[in-house]
Amino acid sequence: TGYGSSLDDRQKFTGKERDSESGMDYFLARYYSGSMGRFLSVDPENAGASPDDPRTWNSYAYVSNNPMAFVDPDGREIKYAAGLKNEQLVRDSVTAILADRNTQTHLSGFVGKDAPDLTIQSGDLGGPKVEDLGNGQTVTTTVQGVTEPDVQTASFNGGPKETQFNGATITIDKRTSKGDTPGVLIHESVHAGEAQKSPAQFTIDTTIEQSTIKDHDSRPQEQRANAARDANLKEIKKQMRSSSLSAAFPSFLHQTRQSKGRDSYQLGR
Repeated sequence: TGYGSSLDDRQKFTGKERDSESGMDYFLARYYSGSMGRFLSVDPENAGASPDDPRTWNSYAYVSNNPMAFVDPDGREIKYAAGLKNEQLVRDSVTAILADRNTQTHLSGFVGKDAPDLTIQSGDLGGPKVEDLGNGQTVTTTVQGVTEPDVQTASFNGGPKETQFNGATITIDKRTSKGDTPGVLIHESVHAGEAQKSPAQFTIDTTIEQSTIKDHDSRPQEQRANAARDANLKEIKKQMRSSSLSAAFPSFLHQTRQSKGRDSYQLGR
């Protein structure tokens, strides 16, 4: 149960509200049947399907039939643009980020009814960039990801100006390797989450930091995103690995060994 053990408690599977008459769990976009282990209607707009992963072709299935590793916040998924490189890897990374309690708040504001859109796409962000810090010092930054929020500030009916957040787009550089992709998504999810929660402040901070701090990785926004990546990357990769292995070789999962080591990144927003 979600909040205690009372028989009157209606928060059941993954904390979702259970309808007392039908016994179904309400996932915002659709209902879920615990006895069947299936949603009762298809994924809206078939958002969860990937041509590269047959597990996602069943639009009624719950988290690719792997509820031990993943949860589905609302019965829908974040949008993935056509031509997205390493699409299944990106999807698995996002699912793991949403499932982990330490990272899920970065993207949870983009799922659910009437939530703003988050689109993930591939693009060309250019090669390494050299920044002149003065006094003969330079720093080279490789931008692997960029988050662009759609924020509009306007006055309605003559009233005070209001800031409206309409969504965000995460672009992953097409040269980003498979090994770097989960870390890039954790990093960019922090930017997306901050923009969604406080769009006006995020816009102000971005403008000030970019104009006053030349060293990209010394900017507070980048430091927070890098810290979240460093703290959570190992666990996110572990969840992704466990999900993949349990789906393909469930009987041999206990024999696998978790790889050691740490990837290093130079990320951009």
